[in-house]
Amino acid sequence: MSAAAPALLTRVAAGEDEAVSQLMRTFSPLIQDIARRHRSTGSSGDDLVQETMLRLWRSADRFDAARGNETGFVAAVARNAAIDMSRRRATRTSIPVADPDDVLPPVAFPSDSVATTVTVRAALEKLPPAQRQLLRLAYFEQLTQPEIADRLGVPVGTVKSRTFQALRVLRSILQEG
Repeated sequence: MSAAAPALLTRVAAGEDEAVSQLMRTFSPLIQDIARRHRSTGSSGDDLVQETMLRLWRSADRFDAARGNETGFVAAVARNAAIDMSRRRATRTSIPVADPDDVLPPVAFPSDSVATTVTVRAALEKLPPAQRQLLRLAYFEQLTQPEIADRLGVPVGTVKSRTFQALRVLRSILQEG
């Protein structure tokens, strides 16, 4: 590896396509080994090989044979890439992501309220007249239970129990339909 190695990065820096292919064939096993040692990258050895080769292609002109051998340079670039990949992964997983349903209230379509209104009105029509009148006074005219009792001439307790019964019948009608 070392005899032909200095020429490889120099040739890559010069833009030789064959040199990039040879660099990959020569150093992929080394980079795969570094990936195995840096399992915290969270990605495969192939990802590290790809990232390392991209970095080598971009920085091949910075290699200086007088400062060290090509294998050491490639190993340092691969190790730095593995560390960077680990950091990116750690940063991504630590950022909480909000569920859009928690952030934004559900949007009601105008047609939903129309459909609900039509459904409830149809169910009200199925109620006996006395129960229907009681619910209309309470929910459409928005009268209080004492006001309903005065208007109908019955005790407040009777209004409460009849309202409860009317709502129970209305609920069963709506569940059937």
